[in-house]
Amino acid sequence: MVDSPLLQQLQSAPADAYGCRLGGTSSRRSRSFRGRSRSEALSADHVSIELPQAADLSDENLTSVALHQCKKKVLKPYMLLLQLLAWSPWMGGTWSHCADQCCHFLNLLYVGFVFCLLIVGYLLQFASCVSRDHPPYSLPSDYVLLNNCSEAEGVALRHLEVCSNPVSTYFFSNALHFLSYLYAFYVFRWRENEELKTVMEKAFIQTTSAKTKGFQSQGRLSKEIRAILLVGVMWLVLQFLSNVLVILGRLLDCRVTPKWRVGFSSWIAVGDQLSVEAMWILVILMVTGFLAFDLVYIAVAVNYCAQCQLLIFLIRGMNERIEEKNTTLQRAIREYHNAGKFIVSLNQQLAIAMSLLEVNLIAHAIVSILSLYDLDSSYTSEMTGVLFLIAAIMYIILWTAIGLFGFVQAARLSSACRSTVKVALQIRSFGYPDASPMEVDSFILYITSQKCSAKLFRVPIYSHYVWAIVSTGLIAVLVLVELGFFQISLKL
Repeated sequence: MVDSPLLQQLQSAPADAYGCRLGGTSSRRSRSFRGRSRSEALSADHVSIELPQAADLSDENLTSVALHQCKKKVLKPYMLLLQLLAWSPWMGGTWSHCADQCCHFLNLLYVGFVFCLLIVGYLLQFASCVSRDHPPYSLPSDYVLLNNCSEAEGVALRHLEVCSNPVSTYFFSNALHFLSYLYAFYVFRWRENEELKTVMEKAFIQTTSAKTKGFQSQGRLSKEIRAILLVGVMWLVLQFLSNVLVILGRLLDCRVTPKWRVGFSSWIAVGDQLSVEAMWILVILMVTGFLAFDLVYIAVAVNYCAQCQLLIFLIRGMNERIEEKNTTLQRAIREYHNAGKFIVSLNQQLAIAMSLLEVNLIAHAIVSILSLYDLDSSYTSEMTGVLFLIAAIMYIILWTAIGLFGFVQAARLSSACRSTVKVALQIRSFGYPDASPMEVDSFILYITSQKCSAKLFRVPIYSHYVWAIVSTGLIAVLVLVELGFFQISLKL
């Protein structure tokens, strides 16, 4: 710690000019599934800022107006996403005791339903051999030699084990995905993590009016956070379409339908094949499970990236105020200190879930690129080849985009933290009004001594590392293309 008169006032300093003190990690709270209102369930270290309703907002209170609109357009849809994944209770505990017990029981039932949906989705994916990173899988040789699709049912009976390398292809990735879901369930539902809401309130309080131009504009902040949410929704829709294309492509190949009936029946029936109607029900259930898988990715990625963006806004906004010399060094240290607490909390909680999912995302991106090398061309339908090619390209773009998104946001947050050193050194060169040399020295020493950075896999993420990895990957892909490694030959 830096010993100076300025820093010694931090602990005893009053609440800042904005009327609240936010920051710090959440204290241990009651381990209960009873749903309190999420707007009232902040930790003891966080002070909730009660906002007036839309009807009570005046034109003079622009900060409250902007924050209210951002919560309405970002937090409410995101809370719905958490409720769909059972990471947040559906109903609050503001009713009578009997109604509260009923809501508690229904929430527990819904948690069990989501758990079962995920597990059933994993099993059906294995039974149907549908991979979500390389849609076309090679059929056995006697399938390929079939000229009459009516013979496929007899051949399917000899291929109950239709998946090659099931452990490496399905078990590891699904187990890691389910582990990520459980950890995120612990963070959001058990520990009631509400860092996103708290950081959003802090960022809006530090900004000026919505009409201000520049980095401190509240309008710019609202647009950036909404853009992250919209990108997540767009990714979810495109991923759902990719899954549908893969399944439709396989169903158009008349050799696959009997094999799916055999694969499904081997899990839920003994000796008898499923009817076509029952198979369609399982296919719909499998697609629903895939949608739940993608909701987990989006819920964690959107929360992590939004928190990174808000913290970037906080730090750069404070840098801007210091450069304009319209704040005190004491307040600046306090704000940097609070931002550092948020970053530590982010690294210790949500970054772990994001790191677990990044393993799957990176693996899916690499496999989807390499799958172009082994794109199956023996289809009984021309449309099948077209659907598989479109799905393969979409998988490459989608998995790569969401995999890089988290790293890019973490690198941008680390760069924002490092930019504070440059601002501190400028104060040494040009001085600071109403600040003694000892206060300036204390501020510079405090900023330069901070080791603040966003972490994934417990490793600090910096922009030059990300660019180096991306550049190396692009060079490797170009070399493989030039060497003829990717040879797509479809019967169209």
